[in-house]
Amino acid sequence: MDLKLNNSELNTLLTMIDDSLGYDLEPLERATLMSIVNKINGGVRSPVNRCVEEFAMAIRDTNYEEAI
Repeated sequence: MDLKLNNSELNTLLTMIDDSLGYDLEPLERATLMSIVNKINGGVRSPVNRCVEEFAMAIRDTNYEEAI
């Protein structure tokens, strides 16, 4: 599936994932959300999308386990 999302849509999706990861999730739920983040990060190819890439990398590098 090839979704065409703009920066606003990607940032909204990443914000929702970021919020969700702060909760006590099942391992499969957490892995699925992180998989989505990695796919978004891997799909960013334009310098215009740098803020999206940086947001995805920040989510990927955050240890949400400590926040719970």
